[in-house]
Amino acid sequence: MTKTVFCALLLLAAETSAADKITVAVPGIPPVFSGLFVFVAQEEGFFKDQGLDAQVRPFDSGAAAAQAVVSGDVDLSLSPTAVIVRMVSNAGVDLVGVLGQEHPDWILASAEGQKRKCQDLKDQAVGVDSVGGARAAALAQFLRPCGLKVDQVKLVSLSSNVSAAMIAGQIKFGVLHTDDVPCWKSR
Repeated sequence: MTKTVFCALLLLAAETSAADKITVAVPGIPPVFSGLFVFVAQEEGFFKDQGLDAQVRPFDSGAAAAQAVVSGDVDLSLSPTAVIVRMVSNAGVDLVGVLGQEHPDWILASAEGQKRKCQDLKDQAVGVDSVGGARAAALAQFLRPCGLKVDQVKLVSLSSNVSAAMIAGQIKFGVLHTDDVPCWKSR
């Protein structure tokens, strides 16, 4: 992260906020990697450098954070592109995107090495952040080449705790960021 990129985010916030106080919604409880730079910016005084008094509020998912912007509860959020595109195209919501990942890093992981084919996913529980969230949107993309649809799997909303649920043996499949991939020894 460079300060220049973050300043673009702050300038948008300053333009969209009538007062010097802003609330920034970040995805994940506990926070996911992409939201950490907002906490770092707050800690390092980047908001204050721009004349802003910022409150950072974590939400279960980036989708929930985006909905909070639409309802007026927060001034801006870090939310997944797919969610924002759906909000703008399906509901005509007036949102602006300023930062995105050119190459998303989602993967569909299995806690059972022998279960790695498309057919293994049908009717199985799959961990995502939330229904309609970034991980669920990524899952829909993963399932499409398999000839499956999201309604043919059981979505389990876990916020940013998908890998923890996989490690605990609560679910066998999950959509993860590459830095979420748990390491465990097989027996």
